[in-house]
Amino acid sequence: MSQPASVPAAPDLPSGALLFQIFEGTPAAVYVKDAQGRYLLTNRRFRELFCAPDATGIGQTDAELFPAPVAALIQANDREALRHGTARNFEEILPLADGSARVYLALRFPIPGPVSGESVLCGVATDITRRKRREDAMRNVAVAVSTAHGQNVFEHLVRSLAAALRVEAAFIALPPEGGSDRLRMLALCANGEFVENLEYVVAGTPCETVVGQEFRIYPSGVRERFARAAEFAFVPAESYAGYPLSDSRGGPLGLISVISRKPMRDPGLVESILRIYAARAVTEIERRRSDEALHASAQQYRAIFNASLDALVLRDEQFRIVDVNPAFEAMTGRPREYFLGRSEIISRPGDADGYAAAVERLKAGEPIRVETTGARPDGTRFEIEVRGVPMRYQGRPHLLFVARDISERKRAEMALRASEEQYRAIFNAAADALVLRDADFRIVEINDTYMAMTERTRDEVIGADRVIANPGAVDLRFRALHRAVLAGESGAIETQLLRKDGTHFEVEVRAVPIRYRGTPHVLYMGRDITARKRAEEA
Repeated sequence: MSQPASVPAAPDLPSGALLFQIFEGTPAAVYVKDAQGRYLLTNRRFRELFCAPDATGIGQTDAELFPAPVAALIQANDREALRHGTARNFEEILPLADGSARVYLALRFPIPGPVSGESVLCGVATDITRRKRREDAMRNVAVAVSTAHGQNVFEHLVRSLAAALRVEAAFIALPPEGGSDRLRMLALCANGEFVENLEYVVAGTPCETVVGQEFRIYPSGVRERFARAAEFAFVPAESYAGYPLSDSRGGPLGLISVISRKPMRDPGLVESILRIYAARAVTEIERRRSDEALHASAQQYRAIFNASLDALVLRDEQFRIVDVNPAFEAMTGRPREYFLGRSEIISRPGDADGYAAAVERLKAGEPIRVETTGARPDGTRFEIEVRGVPMRYQGRPHLLFVARDISERKRAEMALRASEEQYRAIFNAAADALVLRDADFRIVEINDTYMAMTERTRDEVIGADRVIANPGAVDLRFRALHRAVLAGESGAIETQLLRKDGTHFEVEVRAVPIRYRGTPHVLYMGRDITARKRAEEA
């Protein structure tokens, strides 16, 4: 079966020659050892790394190729692989022929040897130095980021960032208050020192390509590429990398960047590390802004709380008092410190059980209103109207009580009740029939004389907006009189009224404007003149 045209045909070589070319050309160091640890076979990469020039290492042992501690470790790993009889991986730091050292992942596995019953060891060593450095760098970054706390957290971040990427400068920059075409360094570490309050114009710098956009790296040639690269005078910038900072809603905050006087060779590692530091920086920036907003809110709360003319008491979930305002101190005659932490009810109404039930309703989320009596240190008592509302304070449920001294109002109400009782006594004792109507002509009050004169009860007339004891035609005269009296005039009418039994009687009605419970009313005063009219006729 012929192969597709896109797949190259295998070279026409003997299998042994092909395998040898693969063996020699692989970038990993490959070797074969006998049971005594002598190298039987090495490939080109092994010889380049570990052998002297023009040497093959064949016939030599690890003790002849490597320093004693390294040779001992290699031999121990060889014995481990042979003992298990399966492929095993080992990490080894091996010195090279040029004097440097690299980290290798050495795969060892036994294979049958040329002598019956004897195994030889095949090894494949792959250079993982770069990967190990990346792992170590990321591990160090994770430790540095997770341990950066406190007031100087941003300084800790930029210092450890510069160390992690082995650059001369690292910084976090945000726009100044109100926004502008400039950035201000929130923290800058340059050449191991912190620089404060540095601002620079963004346009013409590599930062312009980062803020509100995406990760950027310029591995070299920064000064030639950007006209304003001189803004970074604290480090002669050859290379630059920056990562944008975005808030939780995706809005731009600023950036975190690094600068070096040397080229940056590993963009992937730089981006990974900057991403980690950016996430930590954003978390801290938003936390601080939240704290600042909370502080401003607390200050605003305190200003409003203290300025309230009503007495305010704030209690927590355990009903402990956590705050009172100056109005409460003035009302109770006691200082704030006296109340803080107290959990009992400071004053109780007459119905203590009812008040306790109201508090339980408040705890369940229902606003309440109660009236109670308080006492000052000198023994004087005062009446209070208390309103309670559930609220959240510093993220937790609280109860806010708003208290108002209603002593004057209560005294006024008592005086009004006494006045109304006097009014009622006079009203009912009057010899004339009295009818009080509101501005809409509705009857709001009558006296006993009216009921006796018309033979009608209160329930029959209260709320009526017509002249009940008059023929319909007379109603219009009374309505005209009502309008005139509301306008400030006084007036009188003589007419006939009907008792409930249908009998007629003559009446003289005078009307005067008055104010009742704060609104305009008209008071009608009726006098039975039947006898007088008959005498006049006689």
